Amino acid sequence: MKTKKILFYLLAGLLGGCVPVMSLHPLFDEKNVVFDEKLLGTWVEDPNTTWEFSRTEEPKNAYRLIYTHQEKEDAKEKTKGLFIVRLVKLKDNFFLDACPAPWEQQDPNKIEWAYNTLFLIPGHTFIKINSIEPQLMMLRTDDEKMREFLKADPNAVKHTVLEDKPVLTASTNELQAFVLKYADDKRVFSKEVKLIRKAEPKKDQSLDTDKYEEVNPLDLYFVLKGFSYNVLVSPEGRTLTDGQIGQLLCEGQNIELASHKIQNGFVLTKNYGKIKIGVRSSGGFSVWLTPEQENALKSLKKK
Repeated sequence: MKTKKILFYLLAGLLGGCVPVMSLHPLFDEKNVVFDEKLLGTWVEDPNTTWEFSRTEEPKNAYRLIYTHQEKEDAKEKTKGLFIVRLVKLKDNFFLDACPAPWEQQDPNKIEWAYNTLFLIPGHTFIKINSIEPQLMMLRTDDEKMREFLKADPNAVKHTVLEDKPVLTASTNELQAFVLKYADDKRVFSKEVKLIRKAEPKKDQSLDTDKYEEVNPLDLYFVLKGFSYNVLVSPEGRTLTDGQIGQLLCEGQNIELASHKIQNGFVLTKNYGKIKIGVRSSGGFSVWLTPEQENALKSLKKK
């Protein structure tokens, strides 16, 4: 299978089974890019698919989108896409312009055939937004319907066809005129997407999280064995959300766990209550304790 086809099928998997129409040029320029904080957060398309929008430092007024799809609920592996997204306002219409995040934002040691990325041209795809609240209602393009549309009206917008896939070649100004003219045309924006905001996990009211302070390893030395975790990345940093610990050691002594699961950043021990686990942006983990927990655990240092 040729490389181009592999990329098209991968994109189809990422975006729910239909291949969106690609454009060589963006839909936006500086004067029509806007930012709406209501878009921030994690949105659920179905039990196995999420869209996570966060703010980027660079470029300004843009979103970082992590699209995650899991074929089956019990599947171990997830397919992900990382995109830079702009919210574009054209008259009274709103659109998303999505393009792949730059390769330099990713670990080159984890990219197979990294030099091949030098030959990939970052394309754009467009999504029309009908509403953000209470549901995020969107319409995507579909290459098959667009191909039929352009066969019937080849002068509707400048384009070319690569391996039977339409690729838009129009300039930004021409693209803006095109999407405004056909904003409500099902031949152009044909794939309906409904997202609901993911509910924030309820905080444990029995925990006074303000009492937790990060432990200095020189005061108490912890070791985590069999440690795996998921993190939420935001402008404020990295927050550990859930994971698992095989064994927790403090000053070489085993700390008995009531549960090996990490939930909302906390692991439950049998004798010391809930201990907070964090992750550092530079790598490694941190342990957070209440003053009472720290005093109790310091007795292990004397053994």
